[in-house]
Amino acid sequence: KDANAPQAVAKGSIPRAARCGLVAVSSAIAESATFPIDFAKTRMQLHVGRQSFYTALATALRQEGVGAVYAGLPPAVMRHVVYSSLRISFYEDFREVFTRYT
Repeated sequence: KDANAPQAVAKGSIPRAARCGLVAVSSAIAESATFPIDFAKTRMQLHVGRQSFYTALATALRQEGVGAVYAGLPPAVMRHVVYSSLRISFYEDFREVFTRYT
């Protein structure tokens, strides 16, 4: 057999590198979509008195711009990508071990 030939993949199985890549992309998309929600939640917690979600987000957008809302996105995406990739990979590996030996 050729050592450089692609390995056959069992039906329903995704290679680890592809799985990590898919998890990384989906994590980045999810974090990007939900980041403004977390931003507004934090602003609501820091605000003295009661403030609605929409008021917190609209005030920040109006006074500081879109860049302020997404200022902390890169570290949040990196954290989420690493965490999710490890979590899914370990889950799949442990599931395979436990299903094989039980």
